[in-house]
Amino acid sequence: MDRRLLLSGLPGALLLGAVPARAGGLVEGFSPERLARIRPLLERGVADRVMAGAVWRVMRHGRVAGEGAVGYADLEAGRPMTRDAIFRIFSMTKPITVATAMTLYEEGVFDLHDPVAKWIPAFGEVKVQHVTVDATGARTVTLAPPARPIMVLDLMRHTSGVSYLGPMDGAGQSYYATLGVTRTDSPLSDWVARLVQAPLVRDPGTGFNYGYGLDILGRLIEIWTGQTLDVAMRERVLGPLGMRDTGFWVPPEKAGRVAAMYSPSRMGAVLPDGSRDFGGPVVRTPGPVQDGWTHDPVLKFGGAGLLSTLDDYARFVNMLEGAGALDGARVLAPATVALISADVLGAIPATPADIWTGYGFGLGMEVDRGPGGAATPLPAGAYDWGGVGSTWMWVDPKTHVTGLLMLQVYPSSPRWAQLFKQVVYGALLDAA
Repeated sequence: MDRRLLLSGLPGALLLGAVPARAGGLVEGFSPERLARIRPLLERGVADRVMAGAVWRVMRHGRVAGEGAVGYADLEAGRPMTRDAIFRIFSMTKPITVATAMTLYEEGVFDLHDPVAKWIPAFGEVKVQHVTVDATGARTVTLAPPARPIMVLDLMRHTSGVSYLGPMDGAGQSYYATLGVTRTDSPLSDWVARLVQAPLVRDPGTGFNYGYGLDILGRLIEIWTGQTLDVAMRERVLGPLGMRDTGFWVPPEKAGRVAAMYSPSRMGAVLPDGSRDFGGPVVRTPGPVQDGWTHDPVLKFGGAGLLSTLDDYARFVNMLEGAGALDGARVLAPATVALISADVLGAIPATPADIWTGYGFGLGMEVDRGPGGAATPLPAGAYDWGGVGSTWMWVDPKTHVTGLLMLQVYPSSPRWAQLFKQVVYGALLDAA
């Protein structure tokens, strides 16, 4: 594709001009000239073919300071990226699942310290895997009861001992594969019933292991409400916030707005956190990651199932920044939002492969421990999360800045989220 076409003006260009400037020429405390650096940064990524396109938005006190779109939603079709494009948000589902659960928390339905087995008794029988490897490399696996039960809190902060990679048996085979955990053809109730038969990879509360905790939480929401997860989400969070384009699938009348998914044709350099930067050029991703959104799924994952848009997710993050309310709709109480964004991981260990150095963890999202810890420009107490399809969000309660960046590259690289934040905070000149 002609490089000049990739860099040409497209729908959804930077909209700084739509926001009246404040004193000193600032827009909500941002320098328009500095914030305009976002566009060429992403245009370079499009021109270098490490991404097809992107949308972004920067907000302060819920008001737009800058937004835009570059590149293409579908390279092969030549369809430009637009602000209303629909993205697979994968793990950015997790904060919405947490918010749904916390509406029930406010009703006294559960306590964060309640054992999961109170509602799913099979978790009272779960075992912990202990592995030893002898001098010849032979594995011996023993199973023992956990030191304490899995709490609801453990599901939200990934300290349950349930990981995505899962345990391996003595022969090095995946318990998850044997039990059919990788199948998606049955409802969440059946899926959890298979998952709970696998042992835990560690005792609950002894370490951070990113995993299926939020999917188990989704099943608890179903039990607590008597509704399927999607209905509970719609009634308690998505509906009140007017998130009309967010759901577990996309109906035919909206199909033309879905951004195609791409993957690096080769993997890039290994980053210090153990992930890899984007290689290139990107190629169209095959399989369910590309087209799994075309039908209403039987299995609705609370940890990774949703699709959404820039406008919709901006309403969600601005509800959080607004202490639980947006445009007159009260979803959560201020104290609950403060709890969600608190570092409830504390001294529980987490490796850099699980969380970037200098971050703690709240309920469904990581929490920045400040520039001196994380070596980022965000202040302590800011919290964020992303998805494996390259979508990212953050909320900064100190400066009241929220941000969104959405690509469609699978798997994701944290590099682009970090570069985006650097440019945004480099443009924030009035942080009062």
